[in-house]
Amino acid sequence: MGQLVVDANPEHAFISKMRLIMTLFIWGLAFVGGVFRLRRGYRDASYVLLAVVPFPLLLVQTYGGEMLLRIYFFTLPAMVFFAAALFYSVPAKSMLWSMKTGYRPAFFAREEARVPARRISLLMKVMVGAVSVVLLGGFLFTRYGNERMDYMTNAEVAGVHQLYNIAPKGSMLIAGWDGTPWQFQDYEQYDLYVLSDDLSDAVVTRNIGAIVQFIESKKTPRAYLIFTRSQKATAQIGGLPPGMLDQFEHALLTSRKFVVVYSNVDAQIFLFTGGGKGGSP
Repeated sequence: MGQLVVDANPEHAFISKMRLIMTLFIWGLAFVGGVFRLRRGYRDASYVLLAVVPFPLLLVQTYGGEMLLRIYFFTLPAMVFFAAALFYSVPAKSMLWSMKTGYRPAFFAREEARVPARRISLLMKVMVGAVSVVLLGGFLFTRYGNERMDYMTNAEVAGVHQLYNIAPKGSMLIAGWDGTPWQFQDYEQYDLYVLSDDLSDAVVTRNIGAIVQFIESKKTPRAYLIFTRSQKATAQIGGLPPGMLDQFEHALLTSRKFVVVYSNVDAQIFLFTGGGKGGSP
């Protein structure tokens, strides 16, 4: 079955752009901070290597664009160091003299005399404050922008626990879409599938026959489908119309080949009863 192509959700696209913008902003600060330290006499070869070594990983494997996210995390310590250095670096010579003799040389005193200390302090506070506001504001979107699909409620987790309790070992477990809080126990004793990976177009078109054919082809003793709140949020953020999974659940019930064996506010479990393979759990 082919994979369905859907339009990107505008909210998700906005969050993705925000993450890219904030990454470039931090890398930009780091670059300017690195140049600033170089002009002040520092030779940070080790830190520079730590900052640039992860980038060639893109040539090895892109992971569908996710490698850039990994590179961001690998480079973050060094990048943050250089970004902070933009505001807090002093000339390397003055640092060396201060460490050895306990006082600052005359040339450094002359440099400080050009701008009053109070003005330097005020300017630094304003710059640090402005950058902090940008970073905090961006963090709100980059960290919590997809919280609707990233967060798993207690009811969802309870539903998955119930699935493991009622499904015999060797059963087929099928998630309606990505975003299910499962695979935390007995992973090797079940056949696990996700409809968004294998039968996404059947979900959208509510083609129950394709689902039945898929289940029967696996010759499994029992087959269970689970739908959760986070699945529906993930599907909508991924570009599906709101209510698509709800409509698919209704189609499962009206087909008379599936029955609900468990339900709470955020999770529903269906048992496949068609083709003579079903029965009570």
